[in-house]
Amino acid sequence: MESNDGSENKTEFIQVPIAQHTEITVYAPAKLNLFLDITGRRYDGYHLMKMVMQTIDLCDIVTISVEGNGCSTLFCDGVDVPNDGSNTALKAVNAFFNYTSIENPGIHIKIEKNIPSQAGLGGASSDAAAVFVGLNKLFGTDIPLSELCYLGARVGADVPFCIFGGSAFVEGIGEILTALPSIPDDDCRFVIIKPEYNVSTVQAFSAFDSLQNKPILNGAETMTNAIAMRDIETIGHCVGNAFEAVVFPEETNRIKTALLEAGAIGSCMSGSGSAVFGIFDNLSAAKRAVKDLSEFGETYLVRPVPHGAYIH
Repeated sequence: MESNDGSENKTEFIQVPIAQHTEITVYAPAKLNLFLDITGRRYDGYHLMKMVMQTIDLCDIVTISVEGNGCSTLFCDGVDVPNDGSNTALKAVNAFFNYTSIENPGIHIKIEKNIPSQAGLGGASSDAAAVFVGLNKLFGTDIPLSELCYLGARVGADVPFCIFGGSAFVEGIGEILTALPSIPDDDCRFVIIKPEYNVSTVQAFSAFDSLQNKPILNGAETMTNAIAMRDIETIGHCVGNAFEAVVFPEETNRIKTALLEAGAIGSCMSGSGSAVFGIFDNLSAAKRAVKDLSEFGETYLVRPVPHGAYIH
């Protein structure tokens, strides 16, 4: 908990009864960056962003169990996903108990990975968001959404949005969130292509910082207005990502061209890559694209959802 002067109170642990059960399953939706611009850097080196973000129905499944042994452990079936303390899900466990001053009774996290890693789809951040949502329910702490987002920012820049979910305009380093109207899922589909190569976010930022002539992106305001008007065509025309200038630009453009030729209204890389998506207003064309473009990598047909991590 925080004291009146804003400092954390960690002087003693408190025991809180576990709410109803000792295990809970939370669904962790992936995210897409419909628009991503890098506008500067903070005093501490963190990059300042301007983004329009959207959660989708591609989800990891996170099961949280109270073990009673005082240890935090994690198992994930995903390739190249760490099972140690560097995993954001375990960082979220530690952040939750430090913040609430509840003694950790021993938590085991099991993650069933469906979101590809190092793809710019927010899998690790969404897993952490699921942990915050699940522990908040398990321990009956009733931390409000805004406070959970504040706590999530301590673990990762995308975690607040993955808790918040839906459609949002995102600023700062990812902690300033403005809700937007939900994109209509009856009219909109996304086809995602995850090529074989992965991308390190740290390296992507470093490559962007080294650019002498950085891209200037416009369209965030137009996109937010289009979302408010439920105008899928204009949303598609406004997608953009500053990282495309430095993250496998030739391959990214090749995938974008293939998606556009398959009927996408617009196409863009998500996050720091490597996944590229196309936005469709025609379900039949989207289904064909998933089948016909599999040569470029793993393909996914998804729809927008109006929420972040959730308990079914």
